[in-house]
Amino acid sequence: DGANPCPMVELDFWAARRANLKNINEQLQSAKMQQLRQALEAHGSSYASAFARLTTDVAEALAEADDICLYLETVRPFLEEGFSGEPVTSEEPFALLPTTFRQVMKVVTLIWKHSQHYNTPRRVVVLLREVLNALIVSVTEFIAPQSVFGMEPQEALGKTRLALKVCSEVRAAFDATRSAVNAEVAAGAKCAPWEFENSLIFARLAAYEERVRMVQDILMAIEDYTKLEKVELSEEKLSKQIKWQFEQQTEEATAWAKRTGEGGYVCLDPNEQRFVADYQRYMEHTQETDRRLGNLALQAFAGIDDLEGSFKLIYSFQGLLDRPVVNAVVHGKYADLVVRFDAELDEVKSIFDQGQVRPRLGKNMPHTAGALKFSKELRDRLAMNVKQLRSLDAQPALQSEEAQRAFRKYQQMMELLGAYEEKVFQEWASEVGAKSDVNLNRPLLNRREENRHLSVNFDPQLVAVLREVRYLELTKDASEVPDKAASIYAQHETFRQLLGNLDIVTTEYNRILDTVLHVERPLIGQELAEIDRVAERAISELTWNSAGIDAYCLALKEQVEDLSNRLQKSKTNVEAIVAALAQWYKAPLFTRDPKSGLLVFADVDKLLAPGRRMVEKDGQNFH
Repeated sequence: DGANPCPMVELDFWAARRANLKNINEQLQSAKMQQLRQALEAHGSSYASAFARLTTDVAEALAEADDICLYLETVRPFLEEGFSGEPVTSEEPFALLPTTFRQVMKVVTLIWKHSQHYNTPRRVVVLLREVLNALIVSVTEFIAPQSVFGMEPQEALGKTRLALKVCSEVRAAFDATRSAVNAEVAAGAKCAPWEFENSLIFARLAAYEERVRMVQDILMAIEDYTKLEKVELSEEKLSKQIKWQFEQQTEEATAWAKRTGEGGYVCLDPNEQRFVADYQRYMEHTQETDRRLGNLALQAFAGIDDLEGSFKLIYSFQGLLDRPVVNAVVHGKYADLVVRFDAELDEVKSIFDQGQVRPRLGKNMPHTAGALKFSKELRDRLAMNVKQLRSLDAQPALQSEEAQRAFRKYQQMMELLGAYEEKVFQEWASEVGAKSDVNLNRPLLNRREENRHLSVNFDPQLVAVLREVRYLELTKDASEVPDKAASIYAQHETFRQLLGNLDIVTTEYNRILDTVLHVERPLIGQELAEIDRVAERAISELTWNSAGIDAYCLALKEQVEDLSNRLQKSKTNVEAIVAALAQWYKAPLFTRDPKSGLLVFADVDKLLAPGRRMVEKDGQNFH
């Protein structure tokens, strides 16, 4: 009658049939009906045989109904979990429908093996079609066809993809069950094989799956075209055309929401032909749109002549260039990427060859770390391009012989860089220990004989080791750094403090020697000699490996600083006194009369008062 019942209808039908047959059988077995049967037989009535057949048929039908109900009731709990006909609309329970279906199939398999009356293809096919009818109800309500085009495309696509996944897993579960049953039959099981065609069970579900795929095609196109809003091209003319395409597609998406919304048609109904016509029209429209987008992309590519710009353009289209029609237009540009990448490899090789002769060291970079950083920058430059090319592997141009040759060339270049890095590192590692031992055993200070100046005797090689290890720890595994270099770097804070203290010692000591006057030398001679005595240990005895040098350097620094500060303070005081004395005789004590030219001695006390006050004030400051 065209209805598509769910499995509960089947279970309820057999339960009702069993109840009715049971009532009829009870009536036929009643005392009155038995008296009637005996009377008919006694009088040789022609109805006696008909009554006997009726009694037998009812008893057999009741036995059949009892058997079927007994087994069908075992599947009821599983059907009620998702295949009762009540739609499953929440995502998590909907995703679990294949699991429930597998449980249903296990029970159906047991019914097939053990039931005496329900183990026929016709009845199993009917039951499974009803189960799939319940699945179709859930698929329809889960996708919500009247609002699917009003959702965010990503959300709606999530629903269609999950629905198709559920349907696919249900098909797989059925196929696995049929294979298992047939395997058991082949092994000698006492039951019939499942030889009925899939189309008998899945015909209606297949039609719904096709509708879901059509809806998904439309949603995927809508989602792709929403990306046009964020596509930015360098030429204003091209950007305006992209914007116009976006506006056109936005209107199309709105039209789909109106067609399938309230008052519109149900897009998932296989009998709805209006949807098929609209779908075909829209697919033709998308092909034309894609051709236009491909041509716009070609014009944008024409203004780019480097690899980095090409990648930026491809990624600015956010996957739109992967649409089949668009890709058919622009596929030649992917071959250009391979050519440009090959040229990039040649340029990097040229830079590398030049760098081997004279490495391009970064500012303040030590030689070894600088050379390794130079190599790493070249490696990163190529690796970034390869990573971007590999993300485009689906393009035929990236599978061509030219592309594979370029990738092999890349591998050779990376091996060359790796060998260079290993060579540079091993050369440094092989000699750093011996050189460091020699330099750490040098005295802390040196003295120049010509002017007795002191200088810090920390060899530049040790400074280089500290800097090398610092940078190497950022680029290599710390375990690869030689033990000697690592142990030196472990003391970098100690060396920093020692160098800081000794720098102060040498600076202040040398300033004393350069600024002390011959009249001052007798005043500080004894203290200067004591400093020389203490410093002599740093010149002839103590090395960078000596114990306790941190305390020694700190004490020497304080001793030299104290003398230097006092000497500089005394010089400052003398300079202040000299400057003050200069003010005393800046103005004369007495002046001459302008007319007579005679010295004026009137009011002598008044004339001398300012000078006297100045002398008294400065005298107090001097003391």
